[in-house]
Amino acid sequence: MVGSVVVMLLFVAALVESPTSPPPPPCGLDCGILFSWGTPFNDTGPPPPVGCPSAITGHYCYSIEIAGDGGALPTSAMNFWLRSSVGVRIPWPAGSNPDVIWLVAPYDGYPVVAQFDTITSSWTLYGNFTGTVSGGFTIVVFTGGTGSVYGLQGDQLVFEGTDGYSATVPSNSFP
Repeated sequence: MVGSVVVMLLFVAALVESPTSPPPPPCGLDCGILFSWGTPFNDTGPPPPVGCPSAITGHYCYSIEIAGDGGALPTSAMNFWLRSSVGVRIPWPAGSNPDVIWLVAPYDGYPVVAQFDTITSSWTLYGNFTGTVSGGFTIVVFTGGTGSVYGLQGDQLVFEGTDGYSATVPSNSFP
């Protein structure tokens, strides 16, 4: 009995002396105001939309607008993955022809300002783009492989916040 009381007192003393854990990150994307999706489109076929290569024979090209209206978000806080029609996370195709995601700006003739690497989940910024994204930007997904097996029909593109942004926001299913 005395031994258990001593152990209990030591446990309480450890709790009192241990530092408190850091506060959770700010509300960020959990508030649902910085990131939302527009309608997804299957842009395969002529003429290709902004961001899709001109020669897409056998490939698929999809676009979806970022419709957030609550401010700006750095690309470093943006990760993307795919979810099947039954809600299961599916891997991006790997190998010599991975899928590519481009970020298209809503200004200056709609230039591609950044590329998301689906294998490493990292961003490459182009030109003088600073990496700040807000509503009006468009995400373009180009399938590296050819054939219907690479199509995303029924799948969803899922935004996953990183670097203190903890939301996961799925798009509507691709047509």
